[in-house]
Amino acid sequence: MMRSSPVRRYLPAIGLVTVFYGINILLGLGRDSVLAAKFGATEQLDALLLGLNFARTLGISLALAVAGVLIPVFTPLILAQDLRVVLNLSGRWVGASMIALIPLSLLLAYFASPVAKLLGPGLGSAGLGELSRVLVILSPLLIILACAGLGKALSESYGTYFAYPLFLGLCTLGLIAGVLLASPWGVQSAALGMLGGGVAGLAVLTALIGRRSPLKHAWRAKNPKPPATVPPAPRLPIRNVLFLLGSSLLVLAQGLVERAYASQLPPGSVVALSLSLN
Repeated sequence: MMRSSPVRRYLPAIGLVTVFYGINILLGLGRDSVLAAKFGATEQLDALLLGLNFARTLGISLALAVAGVLIPVFTPLILAQDLRVVLNLSGRWVGASMIALIPLSLLLAYFASPVAKLLGPGLGSAGLGELSRVLVILSPLLIILACAGLGKALSESYGTYFAYPLFLGLCTLGLIAGVLLASPWGVQSAALGMLGGGVAGLAVLTALIGRRSPLKHAWRAKNPKPPATVPPAPRLPIRNVLFLLGSSLLVLAQGLVERAYASQLPPGSVVALSLSLN
């Protein structure tokens, strides 16, 4: 009996991931169309896009850095059925990341006005006020996206590759829904929708991990017998995450400089730049 080639085994997963990322591209086009139709090429939309680009790009860079480091750690442990080690390592990672990210989010919310002046030096007082409020609303998004990075690492370690693009799609859907349902709030409705979509996406990502991964079997044995030799707990690869994150921040810095310069041009220039880059 001939075994199926590895390429044929992975073709369904590749096709499914391609479909989900394709849907994300279409949702991004829909998002841009809704924002342009609702707010036009205005300073308020410039402020929203400056805040979204900063929070979203920083959070996604952190998520990809976390996933890129943890997937090589989780995969051999899951293949070896060391599921409790994976759960222990995940819990320690959540604790360590929250110690850093919760103060970072609070600082971003507290210093939203100075950060807004750095991101949009050419905006007027009204635009800076909108950007400050958007940054305050989106400050918890850093925590959500970092947790999504851990979810991406766990889900892709056992072969569920569509979970993370599904999370991103729900974030975009939340933004669109926020604009359509809470339009009296202006551009802040889009930021609130993005945050709500991130919470919903993280809940779906967690549910997929709980239902489809082998980690659910790790909780069944209430009093497992201790192994003959207790291996040392794996160290958290924090240094590797910081290295990858630092590399990603160079790309983020380039985008910030481009948009900061565009904010000094006539209103709508940040909108035009963002649409051209998308």
